[in-house]
Amino acid sequence: MNVAKLGGDVAALEQALANYFLDATQLPVFPVSLSDLSMHQAKVLMHLSTIPCGQVQTYGQVASLLGSSARAVGRACATNPFPILIPCHRVVAKSGVGGFIGQSVGHSVDIKRWLLAHEGVICG
Repeated sequence: MNVAKLGGDVAALEQALANYFLDATQLPVFPVSLSDLSMHQAKVLMHLSTIPCGQVQTYGQVASLLGSSARAVGRACATNPFPILIPCHRVVAKSGVGGFIGQSVGHSVDIKRWLLAHEGVICG
């Protein structure tokens, strides 16, 4: 992860993440640059930051809000350069948890389930 794109220092980021892992309501807020992404990806990722802790939206709901398709939203989430800071884990499939950081099975999906549970969301 490129700290320059975060606009903060490593120690501050580490502390912010530690706070989040102790208390899910303390999501780290760091300025991030999305300039390397397409306009669509940036639009999706900016929307994700508006989903409150403890809540989820489906890929289809996000797509409907942004005038996109669910697959395009999923691809934008998969390319999120700042997971947790931009909470793509709060976007789920219509019937299940969906993927995380570009993976639809395995350890990455287990991490997504853990993050959602940490934030008080029960998801299949």
